[in-house]
Amino acid sequence: MTISIIGWGSLIWRPETLQISSRWRRDGPSLPIEFARISKDGRLTLVIYEESAEVQTYWASSGYNTLDAAIENLQERECTEKGWIHCLLSNGKMYEEDGILRSVPNRIRGKITTWLARKPELDAAVWTGLPSNWQKKRHKPFSVDDAVLYTEKLETAIELGTTEDERGKAEIVLNSAREYVRNTPAQVQTAVRKRLSAQRSWADAALSPVLFDPE
Repeated sequence: MTISIIGWGSLIWRPETLQISSRWRRDGPSLPIEFARISKDGRLTLVIYEESAEVQTYWASSGYNTLDAAIENLQERECTEKGWIHCLLSNGKMYEEDGILRSVPNRIRGKITTWLARKPELDAAVWTGLPSNWQKKRHKPFSVDDAVLYTEKLETAIELGTTEDERGKAEIVLNSAREYVRNTPAQVQTAVRKRLSAQRSWADAALSPVLFDPE
C-alpha cells in the first residue's frame, strides 16, 4: 500500500520521527490552511481552517505500507491524540479503525478525494486534522488582525517581564513563533503570514532544496 503524508508546516522542515520514503512534492491538494491555532508552547501553528483561503500543500510517501503504522507514526511526530490524525482511502472512503470512523469534514474530504483521483499511484492520504483553538485560547473568534495582535503581545511580554527569567522565557516563545512562521514552506502563503512579513518583517526563510523533490 502506498500512503501519502500531506504536510504544510513543520513536518516539512523538521520531520523528527516522521518516516517518509521520498522528498516532499509541491503538488499536494489545495486546502484552507491558516495560523489559527496556538500551540502548548505559545507558537502560532498552521491548521486546516475552513474559513480561510486555500493554499497548495505538499506531500511525501510514508515510510510505512499500512495505514495503522503510518497513522501511529504521524501521531507520534505530532504528539497528539490518534483521533486527530485523519485519513482517506483513494476511493474516497474514510478510514475505520477498531470500529471507529475517522470523520473528515465534507469540504476537506472532497478536496482530498479529488486530489487522490489524480494520483493513481497512491492508495491513501494521511494528515493532521487538529482544529483551531482560537476561541478557547483568546476568547474570541479567529481573525487575521487578532493573530497579528497576538504576536505583538508576545513581544510586549519580553518588555514587561519583571525578572530576567520571565523575560528569557518570553523571548523563547517569541523566537519560536517567529521561526515557525518564517520556516513555513514558500507556497503556503496565508493571510497571516503575509501580514507578519509586511508589518513585522518576519520574512520567509530559505529552506534547504534537499527537502523537496526536484521540479
